[in-house]
Amino acid sequence: SALALFAIASGVALGFYPSQIKAWLDMQYPTQIWNKGYNYLNQGASVYTLHQTTRFLTDNISPPTQIAVAHSATVLAGLRGTSSPQNKSNNISGKRSVHLVLVESFIDPLTTLNLPKEKDPFYAPFRRLYQQGGSSVSLSPVYTGGTANAEFEILCGMPIMDGIIAFENKLTNREIPCLPRQLAQAGYRTIASHPYKKNFWNRDSAYPRIGFDTYRHRADFQQDDLNGGLLSDESLFRQNRAYLKHVSKPLFDYTLTLSEHYPYTLNQKRKKTQPATTDNNLVNRYLSTIYHSTREIYAHIEALRQADPSSLIIVTGDHTPFFGPSLSGYRELNAFGHSRNHFDKEDLLKLTSTPLLVIDGKRGPLAIGRIAHYELPSLILSLLGLPAQKPQTAIQPPSSLHIRPIPGYPVLAWDRDGAFKCTGDADAPRCKTIVLWQRNVEVLMQDTLSGKQYLLSRNATDITP
Repeated sequence: SALALFAIASGVALGFYPSQIKAWLDMQYPTQIWNKGYNYLNQGASVYTLHQTTRFLTDNISPPTQIAVAHSATVLAGLRGTSSPQNKSNNISGKRSVHLVLVESFIDPLTTLNLPKEKDPFYAPFRRLYQQGGSSVSLSPVYTGGTANAEFEILCGMPIMDGIIAFENKLTNREIPCLPRQLAQAGYRTIASHPYKKNFWNRDSAYPRIGFDTYRHRADFQQDDLNGGLLSDESLFRQNRAYLKHVSKPLFDYTLTLSEHYPYTLNQKRKKTQPATTDNNLVNRYLSTIYHSTREIYAHIEALRQADPSSLIIVTGDHTPFFGPSLSGYRELNAFGHSRNHFDKEDLLKLTSTPLLVIDGKRGPLAIGRIAHYELPSLILSLLGLPAQKPQTAIQPPSSLHIRPIPGYPVLAWDRDGAFKCTGDADAPRCKTIVLWQRNVEVLMQDTLSGKQYLLSRNATDITP
């Protein structure tokens, strides 16, 4: 029958082209990686089953061989050429502590939502501090959810290429050379703090694998100041600073906030501050939430700078906030110029941009410009005066080019001539370069995360069987 022939044809196609089919399904049927029930209802039983099958087939690939790793390392070195140096610090004597704050659902509403300046919801002193740093941005691999993949990038310096949660499905090796481990090897105490369930997104297993020696979760914090059941930033930061007073330095203090999480609920202490800006209640609640958030983040930054003026402080966001299914709240605000299937480069920038504030000790805020999340570890090591390490050095994009893969969307990239998007290798010669970069980066990441870690040998471009 026709149905039987279709089933056979589908099976054959899945066997030979799972990656291509998955890429097409990702574009046509965007998923919420944290909400499988929604995906099932939104896609229907047949599409959902097909989509999950392609994910299984593409995820379960044998680790790359020594020869494959050597080949990919060589290809990437050739693409990279001579990379421009990172922004080096003038204050690198001794080992300075690092405070990295990843803020839940953090955007600049003036740029992402096209709000007028007179309706700026940021706390005014925070806005001024942010502007001192050139209003820089860091681009996330996820939008409206999937925080763990944003974490993976800013902690491990490797790009997310698909919608799979790396913490849950990719970290097979027990010791992975991410930023926390690299700093631990340099003599740092490495501490992760997040006031939520310790095993959510598999953090209790993932954090030790990437180099954290301490993980402080919900049970380690007094739930004394809640916004809709979530610990406020003020309480989180206050409790964290009190704990860090008794920790030997230098330290790497990584804090993931929670208070800004959907549905953006404030307690009576933090009453609504922003007038109704739109007809979307989620947006209105978020704008009031982000006022209190930036006020409390600013107070935390000032306390850190007073206690340790030479420390390196980084603040950025995990992803854009959720304003309804299918980006409905954004569409109501005309935040995007095109429909989702026809996003241009400006739409993709808004979809992925989160504020980035880098305070380099007494130098103050730095104008970083625009980078991708996975570029942060190399930047941090550079500012500390520490040598760059693999795998971050091996997977750097070609010189002067920045690449932001966005699962389910075209690749966004930018260089000195501006931003552009790529939907494949047929768009332009530089897009062919990006596709080649992605393919070989995936090989090196798989080797590092779940393979034999051949890349970490003394000379990764000279590996022999």
